[in-house]
Amino acid sequence: RHPEPVEGLIEQIKSFPAKFWLINLLQMLEKMAYVVVLLQLPIYLAQKDVAGGMYLDQSAKGYIFFGWAIVQRFTPFFTGGFTDRIGYKKTLKISFTFIIIAYLILGVSTDFWLFLIGILILGIGSGIFLPSVQALVSGTMQKGNESTGWGIYFMLLNLGVFLAPPLSKYLKEINWHAVFYGSALIIALNSLLLYLIKLPDNLQKVEE
Repeated sequence: RHPEPVEGLIEQIKSFPAKFWLINLLQMLEKMAYVVVLLQLPIYLAQKDVAGGMYLDQSAKGYIFFGWAIVQRFTPFFTGGFTDRIGYKKTLKISFTFIIIAYLILGVSTDFWLFLIGILILGIGSGIFLPSVQALVSGTMQKGNESTGWGIYFMLLNLGVFLAPPLSKYLKEINWHAVFYGSALIIALNSLLLYLIKLPDNLQKVEE
């Protein structure tokens, strides 16, 4: 039996369980960490007059961004069945592990090939994360509050993007390593928050 539709904006907002907000917080923090690195990456990789950068040429920078985009976009296609078998929360744990390792590799990389390996690992981790977190968000909604739920999801996603530039600037002023390690720390916080989330009943079967 389906629940009755939820009417009224305030009633809809009140209808979301705590896990809905926690899952959205995971998404917001992941996006913030991603944008913190993304904003500094072109400067770090190829701008010749910036101290401490990698001083790569533009073609090398292009290969890095191309590889990152391709891996991140195609990973969900290959990992969907894997997620259904082991469960969404376990998949998120794997995703966070990949992302943290990737940011740590990027933070210590001094040559093109090691940096490329790190960015590809980041693409895999990010590609695993997005469909899993969206499925969990969807599972916390009910008839009549889906539109509001997705509106909140994208609002908080954009809030993560909004908060990223000042944080990115602050970390870069410390040093380049702080940019990558700071993002790794944000994802580590996500890993801790994940333990607070109990799986929604309608997704419970994927964790059995």
